[in-house]
Amino acid sequence: MRRIFLILFTGLFGYAAYGQKTEYSVHLNSGLFAFISTNPNPDAGLLIQYEYRDQDVYYTNDPYGSRKFGLSYGIAGQLQRVTGDRAIVGLQAGYENLRNRIKIRQSTDFFTSSTLPAAGRTNLEHHFINLHPMAGYRFPVGTITFDFTAGPDLAYNFAIREKGKVMLNNDREININRRRSNFGADARIRMNIAASYQNFGITAGYSQGLINYNRNLDGLNDRSVPQLFRFGAFYRL
Repeated sequence: MRRIFLILFTGLFGYAAYGQKTEYSVHLNSGLFAFISTNPNPDAGLLIQYEYRDQDVYYTNDPYGSRKFGLSYGIAGQLQRVTGDRAIVGLQAGYENLRNRIKIRQSTDFFTSSTLPAAGRTNLEHHFINLHPMAGYRFPVGTITFDFTAGPDLAYNFAIREKGKVMLNNDREININRRRSNFGADARIRMNIAASYQNFGITAGYSQGLINYNRNLDGLNDRSVPQLFRFGAFYRL
């Protein structure tokens, strides 16, 4: 009986593992990052000025209300399991620098409310650690394989940097490079497509956030969630 059980167990295990393979890959990504916002005036572009320790300090008001895309980049490692019937389960982990762009049209003094016309832009650089569990299906077409996958995009924002250059109408140029409070945990829905030939491939994807970035900003009742169009390349190890 024990021998029969071992034979059956070995046969079932071998059948379950038949045709399966584990793939490891390294990804370089770029993309376009912006916010989907309910802000009724997303291009207002207001720069706030105040004085701190005898120095003028500037920061962007409503930085998540702008819908203008900024160029972003990232790097990731991926592990995925492809079954005999071409189903895919996997996990990707990596780092991303996501940048959104704000066009500045005016500058306002925080204390006096005096306003000056301005021209320029600021960028917010969001530094994230990402974890992306995924599932999907592989479609081979000749020598090319297409992988369609989707899953949650779980991220932790550990730093935000605001950078920019603005010219006031009094011919004063303002250079901005300052740290802002990091956002913390973020969650998104993510979809991907990958096309590969032998060990090389290209990817494209889209992510949309679920968490309102304005929730901790005083005086802002608009809802702003991030979106990211990704494209990149990978090498399968």
